[in-house]
Amino acid sequence: STRRKRPIPSGWATAETVETFDVAQSSAPLYPGSQSFAVHQAGDLVLLGGSDEVAGVYSLSQKQTVQALKCGGASTAALWWESRPIIATSTGAVKVFEEGQQIAEFNAHAGPVLALSLHPCGDVLASVGVDKSYILYDLASRKVINQIFTDSELTTGEFHPDGHLFAAGVTGGEIKLFDVKSGENVANFSSSGAVQSLSFSENGTWLASVAKGQTTVSIWDLRKMAEIKSLDIGSVV
Repeated sequence: STRRKRPIPSGWATAETVETFDVAQSSAPLYPGSQSFAVHQAGDLVLLGGSDEVAGVYSLSQKQTVQALKCGGASTAALWWESRPIIATSTGAVKVFEEGQQIAEFNAHAGPVLALSLHPCGDVLASVGVDKSYILYDLASRKVINQIFTDSELTTGEFHPDGHLFAAGVTGGEIKLFDVKSGENVANFSSSGAVQSLSFSENGTWLASVAKGQTTVSIWDLRKMAEIKSLDIGSVV
């Protein structure tokens, strides 16, 4: 309840500032068929990979790849766990790296992993896959915490900023909300197509979703359990 009352920080970008954004730097093509992309919090390192079973860490300041990571499959999702890159693959593996070397690997999915999300506590990872399940991992102990099966292939996933809920997108267009502790499916929203991306607002009351091939972003109010706004971008998101 207190999260909704927080004032917007003075340093946050305004809509007017975002409208002035332009390309500041670009690289040569790095990885064929690249689908995974994650920027480190410090702002200089970018984690990305493609279909050739290799991922890499690219330095914006040095304008070159500084680490090459062997993935054993096409890279399908990426994120940072503090300074450690994490890559999901088409083989169903989730791999954790440190200083260019693999330090952990999970193989609980029976099929490609399509998305990763890090819990607000910082040590719990979630992955979703075509095997109709999402999996929670304890990164510190490198163990699987839980695997929850659903009735459809999952395309994307995102933790609520308070950490109590996990949202998962479905190929058929549904958005499923789960209680993180119990794994119970507590709510569902009907989208217009295969869910491509999800994002919770910082105040914890709204959820944005994008369906594959659509030109709109849907905004859902978790309190009303309904779509409250549709933002037309004008081209495919």
